[in-house]
Amino acid sequence: MREASIRSQSPSGRHEPARPGGVRPQPALPVAEALLRVQRSAGNTAATLLIQRNWTQDHSDEVARQMNGSDWNRDGGPWWLLNGHNPEGLVAILRRMGAAARGRLAAHPVDGARYDKPRLDLAMTLAARSTTSVGQVSGMDAIRNAIAKKITFADCWATLLRMSSVTRIALYRQMTGAERQELLENVDAAPTREQPRLEGELAGLVGPKAEDLLLEFTPDAGEITEIINGSPRRQPMGEIRVLLKGAPVMSVPARGGPWQPHPDPDNPGHTFNPTTSGDHTLSSGRAIVTTSWSFSQLANGTPIRDTGSDIEFQRGGKWTSVQKLSEPLDRQEILKLSTEALITRDLRQNKLTPVQAENERRMLTNTGRVRPLPPEWMINDFGKEGFRIDGTGGDIIHTTPTTDDANATLVPGALKFSHGCVHILAQDRQRLIEKGFLRGGVRIRVHPYDPTRINQWGPPP
Repeated sequence: MREASIRSQSPSGRHEPARPGGVRPQPALPVAEALLRVQRSAGNTAATLLIQRNWTQDHSDEVARQMNGSDWNRDGGPWWLLNGHNPEGLVAILRRMGAAARGRLAAHPVDGARYDKPRLDLAMTLAARSTTSVGQVSGMDAIRNAIAKKITFADCWATLLRMSSVTRIALYRQMTGAERQELLENVDAAPTREQPRLEGELAGLVGPKAEDLLLEFTPDAGEITEIINGSPRRQPMGEIRVLLKGAPVMSVPARGGPWQPHPDPDNPGHTFNPTTSGDHTLSSGRAIVTTSWSFSQLANGTPIRDTGSDIEFQRGGKWTSVQKLSEPLDRQEILKLSTEALITRDLRQNKLTPVQAENERRMLTNTGRVRPLPPEWMINDFGKEGFRIDGTGGDIIHTTPTTDDANATLVPGALKFSHGCVHILAQDRQRLIEKGFLRGGVRIRVHPYDPTRINQWGPPP
């Protein structure tokens, strides 16, 4: 943020706001002027302000007195006076000034080289409405302060999440492209359950038009060697290629269902199928919650706790036993799977060496020693979010529990064949989202396996 005022040294040694014409304030200040000085010192980072009628009138009168001459961006001028107020004060002053005065201000536009023009323009827009919240200005300040590292992005998202989705999107449109991009790149600082929604709001503003994009999924774009039943075998590896107006701009490894349908021996009632070929459209990213997979009945990020005899999850502010889910879950199995996920996470973050991780896994298998339950659910089969492929009957682009970590560097071989969905790595999902390529409304073309090559791979693993 630019400083709201130019400061000069006072006789007492304190830095005071410079007054028009270089006249310093007198030692005994009127109440209104004292409040003004405090407000200017606080600048855009001020958190709260008690706006009283007299205070607002005094400040609007001061701005009106300076609305003269040819340079309204001068030191001590109207824009100079307005630039330092916090959101509540800024909008209140502009609203008190009235439509005619705001029209005169608008005829002398803000100098963006000297002041925060997007912020002041937004405040002018909000002041013109009969009923409105100053939340957008607070949100703009929060975004700017997070980017400047004055506050954390977690604090920034806390401010933004107090707004409605419509209000947030309106705010994003007021921000620069670079600010929107940085916000999208730091969406992982928001609560896990809110991240898909926030990504979707931003991705559509960051990326190209949906109609200019086409994702092409080819399930056998390449091959890798994998160990199948103790022996090395060449197996197909797929790819999602991004086309922008017909030209390829990016590709990521991906894996769909196998080339031949077959029952899943570990999950009765489920079948491995090829991903449905044809031209389809993506739905917006969201947490996938389904009773078809028992550990996906809760979205990742759902608050959970261990009572010592049961696991409870929070929904609507109330704690409920996992035994009351449509498919009741076992406490010990949850602790085991959560421990496995925590070990994997710590290994990827170099908090454990490979030897330490293997030893901990061995203890888990041999003795059942588990870690304390984490505060959030993290074992949903679809990861943090998925993008449904409309028209396929249920195919989804998503990660898996072992690949849902955007901070981990994983290889394509970490991707396993699906039951028909398209598996991608979390770091690739994040790259696609940040470029605006993976979002609702984007077309996807799913190609079938090449029938002339199927015999080379043998029966599906």
